Amino acid sequence: MVARRCSKIIATDKALYSFGGFGGVLLDSVEYAEFNPDGSLGEWKLDPKVMTMQRYVNTVKKEGDMFFVIGGHDQSKGVGITDVEWSRPSADGNLQAWQATEHMQQGRYALSSASFGNYIYALGGISGAEYLDSIERTAVIKDGQLEPWKVVAHLDQPRANFSTIDNNDTLYVKIGRAHV
Repeated sequence: MVARRCSKIIATDKALYSFGGFGGVLLDSVEYAEFNPDGSLGEWKLDPKVMTMQRYVNTVKKEGDMFFVIGGHDQSKGVGITDVEWSRPSADGNLQAWQATEHMQQGRYALSSASFGNYIYALGGISGAEYLDSIERTAVIKDGQLEPWKVVAHLDQPRANFSTIDNNDTLYVKIGRAHV
């Protein structure tokens, strides 16, 4: 429906969701397509609920039935944002109203994220011209409520635009662009 660059996606059992991105302007919209029985995607639909702000080079994480959109780029200031918001799908696939929740300590864009248990991690990224090596963590309490974010570790060097995945209680970081 909308051409999107740097959009982030999440899959549920029923649909694939695409959050924000850039389509000539920074986007605050979400689109989704339901999975057909053969695994293909149905028609993309524009969700009627927009996020509380435009999101570009942010990250997303699913925890239970909740979607968390984390950080992103503040185009007017050229820095990362600390804001985090959440929503969840209704029975019809549309999202419930977006709500702000506990913000990160450090503004970040081009960051990566991971989850383990009820924890969500924000790793690295950029804020202004500064590449970040810090890792922040929060715990999901309930209904979008998060504990305060806190720095819990550091990457071996500042990084941006990289991927992470957890497998068997181990978090793997695929090296992206490292600032040297």
